[in-house]
Amino acid sequence: MASAERHEQLEPLTRRNRAGELYTRLPAVETQIRAALGLDPAALYARARISDRTGVDYLQEECLAYLVRDAFRRGEHERFSTLTSILLRRCVPWLRAGLFELGVQEQDLDELSQKLVSKMITDLTSDDGRGDFFQVRFWVPLKKERWSLADQYKGAVRRARRHVSLSDPVGDKGDADDGSAIVRADVIPSRDDVARSAEARIDMAKALASIHDPRHRQAWVMYNNGWQIDAKDPAEPTISKRFGVTEKTVRLWLRQAQAELKSWYEAHG
Repeated sequence: MASAERHEQLEPLTRRNRAGELYTRLPAVETQIRAALGLDPAALYARARISDRTGVDYLQEECLAYLVRDAFRRGEHERFSTLTSILLRRCVPWLRAGLFELGVQEQDLDELSQKLVSKMITDLTSDDGRGDFFQVRFWVPLKKERWSLADQYKGAVRRARRHVSLSDPVGDKGDADDGSAIVRADVIPSRDDVARSAEARIDMAKALASIHDPRHRQAWVMYNNGWQIDAKDPAEPTISKRFGVTEKTVRLWLRQAQAELKSWYEAHG
């Protein structure tokens, strides 16, 4: 049974809107989050799977976004994987339908929706707050990304069409008059490539979740994104300054994080 006291203080949002104000969750969303965190896993999953949006126990997507992130932060692998799968079952049909309406060919829907899903998971599990707005207005950033990706896709189709028309022999129209089969592999990745990319991102998120101490996890991510552990210049941002600890402590954290990651990868092949 999860402890309500353990989750009394929800993780704060850190990003700000254009007016400089911190994002805030709707009161109803925070109420759902607190209630959900007090459930045991079986009851939580059962409630998360409720699909009737009018039902009193329906968990809003903003709530699920928080729960997915919370499970990742705490290194609770099963909870992270199960809740992520439930959230994706809600998102993917909506993504596919919207992409199709925006002009994406049917044979490309799977790979592009997987690309959107992959980015969403990356944002939700990041330490820089980029996924905060999913807890405020879940569908808004997803819709924005869907529009952006569809525009990129249509631009790639137009460029590929020009490439084909310039490179084909005169009078040879080929089999792509409708523009539906002319996207080259170097313009849009293959379906297998995108699926592998999405799976790799999910696996990476699960692996990072195996680092139990959130400070160690964040230090590891920062270090692997180019942050220095320490520096002579007092104005230069470093990991040790970010956490207010010594260089020796940071190096210890990184060794512990590496050991936990190694154990996870050994256990999961």
